[in-house]
Amino acid sequence: MLDDCAFGDPALLPPNAPLLESLSLAHNNIGSDSARALAAWPVLPQLWELNLHENVIGDDGLVDLARSRAAQRLLELDLEQDVWTAHRRRHSAPLPAEVVAPESFPNLDALYLGVIDDYHGHRSSCGFPRDRLEELIRTGRPELAAFLSHVDLIAYLPGENEDWDPRTEDYRSERLARYAEAFAAAEQFAREVMPGDPRGRP
Repeated sequence: MLDDCAFGDPALLPPNAPLLESLSLAHNNIGSDSARALAAWPVLPQLWELNLHENVIGDDGLVDLARSRAAQRLLELDLEQDVWTAHRRRHSAPLPAEVVAPESFPNLDALYLGVIDDYHGHRSSCGFPRDRLEELIRTGRPELAAFLSHVDLIAYLPGENEDWDPRTEDYRSERLARYAEAFAAAEQFAREVMPGDPRGRP
């Protein structure tokens, strides 16, 4: 699990991990370039679960990941985003067709899409405009139809929740700097306590 650690470079992942079957990269800095690199990661074809919840992957990166056909074994895929971040998908913008095409991820049992409020537990979007839901439920792949049939969208403004799209700043913008400060403080503390007693006295 590499959740919420400012991770964004799949090149840092091990080139082989024979026992790895599940990977969570939630709340990180995975963008489109990183998604393409992830698609080429030699370990990806052996995973049965991949959690990319709340990252910054654009449509081009999602399409490249789907078209790579590298995640054929996946049973669970999480592509949800959080409503309080700047890079989330707009309510009127449907996910690319390649992402939900049966040939992209043929073995999925669970597919998590759309925009949610992680803090309050509300969902404001399912990844597709409302006018497409009925068609997708009727004709879409089974796990997508099941997800869309049971999704519970909250109406922030009566009759207007499709237009409710608060403008926010992405929490990632200053996170790397905060992490660097925390690591520097931890390293300084370690230097102080290692030579002497636990309180840092010589």
